[in-house]
Amino acid sequence: MSEIPNLIVNEEFNIASQKDPWFPKRKFSIYDDQQLCRSYLYVAFDADYSPEQKSSGSTFWSKIKEHYRENSIVGSVERHSRALPARWHIISKAVNKYAEIVKQVEKSNEDNPNIDKASDFFY
Repeated sequence: MSEIPNLIVNEEFNIASQKDPWFPKRKFSIYDDQQLCRSYLYVAFDADYSPEQKSSGSTFWSKIKEHYRENSIVGSVERHSRALPARWHIISKAVNKYAEIVKQVEKSNEDNPNIDKASDFFY
């Protein structure tokens, strides 16, 4: 399995509220991000999970949270109910930005479009 790059490492992307004593701020690790992506894809493409259930955001995310919890590495941090969708939003924005840059590089008039150039623009 290929490694997913740790897209966001800034402190500002800690999700849990400082006011919430039950969920102190904890950064998502690369393993947390990878598991969130696997859990999202597992639920999104689950044939047993009906489209009606997918349209209900709370049910959809509760299934993702359940899969995430069951498949996370031992010792992972318990996440606030809003942490996973918030983190997914951050990952999704970064992936969409990267995909748009790749698309721009491919459309350029260069003879040999180079994915490395997209990476240079992204980072």
